[in-house]
Amino acid sequence: MDSIVWAFKHTMRNVADTGLTTVLTMLQNLDGKDVAQSFYQTYFLNILQHIFSVVTDSTNAAQLSNQSKVLAYMFSLVEQKKVSAPLYNQAEYPDVSDNVAFVKEVYPRFVEEKPSRTSKKCKSLYLWRVSTL
Repeated sequence: MDSIVWAFKHTMRNVADTGLTTVLTMLQNLDGKDVAQSFYQTYFLNILQHIFSVVTDSTNAAQLSNQSKVLAYMFSLVEQKKVSAPLYNQAEYPDVSDNVAFVKEVYPRFVEEKPSRTSKKCKSLYLWRVSTL
């Protein structure tokens, strides 16, 4: 995973595109597999947070289309309840009932942690996604 994250965070477009394509393909290939829930518990939030760090970084603006595809796919996994293993510590988030509610709560924090020229776009995406969940 570290190599894939390194790739999609890279400033060279072809390396970043390869990393984004790899992570998207990997997530798609995991869908429905026995190992998927364990993978999601271990890596889902890490991937989500790193994607946001790239989305909000102006040096990686050229990959916004592929970044959006990965984010949209990850959101769809959660909203379709394909990520059933808890992504959160229930003791830390007692008011959170499931992964959909957790992602709604944690997503704005990722955006706020990385203020930049694209944070307004991320907030708009958040408001749109939350309204469709």
